[in-house]
Amino acid sequence: MNKETFGFKIPTGRQIDLSTADIHLFNWIHSRVKESFQCIGCGSCTAVCIQTNESIVSIRKILLLSARGFHPEAKRMAEECNLCGRCIMICPRGIYTRNIMHAVIQYSIENDHEV
Repeated sequence: MNKETFGFKIPTGRQIDLSTADIHLFNWIHSRVKESFQCIGCGSCTAVCIQTNESIVSIRKILLLSARGFHPEAKRMAEECNLCGRCIMICPRGIYTRNIMHAVIQYSIENDHEV
């Protein structure tokens, strides 16, 4: 079956070329927070976040955004976190999520011209 006749096509503006994405932030997070590789993206951290009434703060989304090269969005989300620690208590993998937030903020401070 031809790709063109499959029935849908991803608009060019929504396509993400992962081979050219800037993953410096993603590598930065994983080099500083080794257990971040253990995240299974279950969403427990987002479910208990008290900040979700104001805006969504999600560890899995921060990791996904950084892997796709969307540094400003990941930085904005990390800055909205109030570091209450509820996500740390609920994480089934025992990830110290606060360190991920600190890593994103530290990256943006040290690489301000790139973010």
